[in-house]
Amino acid sequence: MAGVVRLVVTVDGLSPQFLGPYGGSWVSTPSINQLAGHGCVFEHAFCESLDPQQSIRDLWKAEPSLFEQYAAAGYETVLVHDDDSWLSEMNGAAQLVGVEVPDEIEAGDSIADTRMAALVGAALEQLDKVNSNTFIWVHSQGMLGPWDAPSEFISNILDEEDPVPPRYEHPPGHSIGKDDDPDLLLGIRQSYAAQIEVLDTCLEALFDHPRLKHESSDIFLIGLRGYPLGEHAHVGLQDAPLFGESFHVPVIVRSNLVSRQRWDGLTLLADLRCFLAPPNDSDLQWPNRRHLIVKQNDEVTLRTQEWLLRRCGEANELYAKPDDRFEFNDVADIMTEVVDDLVRQTM
Repeated sequence: MAGVVRLVVTVDGLSPQFLGPYGGSWVSTPSINQLAGHGCVFEHAFCESLDPQQSIRDLWKAEPSLFEQYAAAGYETVLVHDDDSWLSEMNGAAQLVGVEVPDEIEAGDSIADTRMAALVGAALEQLDKVNSNTFIWVHSQGMLGPWDAPSEFISNILDEEDPVPPRYEHPPGHSIGKDDDPDLLLGIRQSYAAQIEVLDTCLEALFDHPRLKHESSDIFLIGLRGYPLGEHAHVGLQDAPLFGESFHVPVIVRSNLVSRQRWDGLTLLADLRCFLAPPNDSDLQWPNRRHLIVKQNDEVTLRTQEWLLRRCGEANELYAKPDDRFEFNDVADIMTEVVDDLVRQTM
């Protein structure tokens, strides 16, 4: 009989607002929806930095490393990835499988031609090879890699009168001006949505592997960073302002160690280490931070359960949470005492 599997899937640039468990309704994500329906959805999970290697360190940093902990617990350890730029942050996997991504990519006619399908195919091959208890980490560039969704997936997103969006060999990243054609931003969002559908379709094949049907097998789906799509006049993470769409990330855990629920405590990626570690008799420490702070250049954003404060130089913006989901209504001018209190917490 094959052993149990603990599967971790990390995806960069994964925006929660496009996923069904987080209220997304524009695209269909049945595989992720099903995972959430049998697991725990972390409502308010955030990366502490927009540096993807820092996000990996937050999940991974431990002595000994996670792979070493699992090896000591008798697990086979496997790392499957499509991005070797961050491999220096991880060590100890018995099997290291890299999926090469060509420098130039064109969208194929089939989902089998996509980078995500190649990554999942490599992971499935590893699950077929190993029969003992297995800890397997699958890392994807996600939306920070080429946008290679087949035409069929993009067509499913478009309304009848929508122009066909351009192809993006490299993910777009730029400011959006008032004079820019609104169809440009619409096309970017449609292309992004098509990539989400490709991801969900590929995850279906991975999650349906017989070894992951074992009642003691666990699945972790974790976003490393968000992806701005024009919510605050910017697309992409390069030079993006520090609003929630950049650092709010999806985290979904299916495990018999956690109950089916929606956990609303403020959570940083580093708080997930106790969930990712080999199972033991210790009680899990459920994260519920009083506040969290994200910094980039001269910007500081502080998030509490009730507020999001954004500081850029000496300028302050304040947004009420959870009502102002996308930070559109700045109330700093009328809530000065709250601003002063939060500013002190950022110092």
